[in-house]
Amino acid sequence: MICTSDETVSTNPPRWEKMLRRPKLGPELDLVQSFFNEDGIPSAPEGQEITVFFEPKIDSGFPDLVAVYWDKNTLESWPEERLSLTRSDVRLAQYLYVIGHCDRQFMVDQFGRSVCLSLERLVNAGMVGEKEDTFALQPIEEIFAIRRLIALEAKMADWQEGLIQAVQNTWFASESYLLLPSMPKSKQLSAQASTLGIGLVTLDIPVDYCEPLARREMLPQSHGCWIFNEWLMRIHR
Repeated sequence: MICTSDETVSTNPPRWEKMLRRPKLGPELDLVQSFFNEDGIPSAPEGQEITVFFEPKIDSGFPDLVAVYWDKNTLESWPEERLSLTRSDVRLAQYLYVIGHCDRQFMVDQFGRSVCLSLERLVNAGMVGEKEDTFALQPIEEIFAIRRLIALEAKMADWQEGLIQAVQNTWFASESYLLLPSMPKSKQLSAQASTLGIGLVTLDIPVDYCEPLARREMLPQSHGCWIFNEWLMRIHR
């Protein structure tokens, strides 16, 4: 599925804002669309689906393209209570994923009394288990459907700026790529990208065959991953 600026997440509840902006017309958008149309983005493997977002709105800005590969069976097992979750709730889910089990009073001390409402929603949504006032995330493979999350930034020129933007995308993506109209003759950009874990692609070099290869991170590494995870349910349910 392709998500453009005409797509919005459910406004029930209204805490999830419009997730896309209208793409900026110009050569970089043409480059991104050509790359997508030429199968630069890998197809979803068996048992998975792919949803592609053009310029989604996230905390750090609007990456040109984000391709999300997700497990359909996992998503379809989620209860409708997931739709009641807020962005603050999924931030708390990521916190529990990192820290492990945690008692209520500790979280109240850290985040204030409002954390109790977030915990209640997470428990009702089947994402968090509670035992003797201690909370822990349910198995991640059951509550997190994303299996791969690719971010793409396109630059016709000023490739150093593009590299900076691609690095910024690593806070939420499992892989981040810089799309260029052609590969520069100088090896300097390639060496920098390799050091930073960024893949370089062109219309002739798709994601899975680029050099250098992008570093692949484990998911979820931030609450940004959860934002896409919850968007999927609001789009496909």
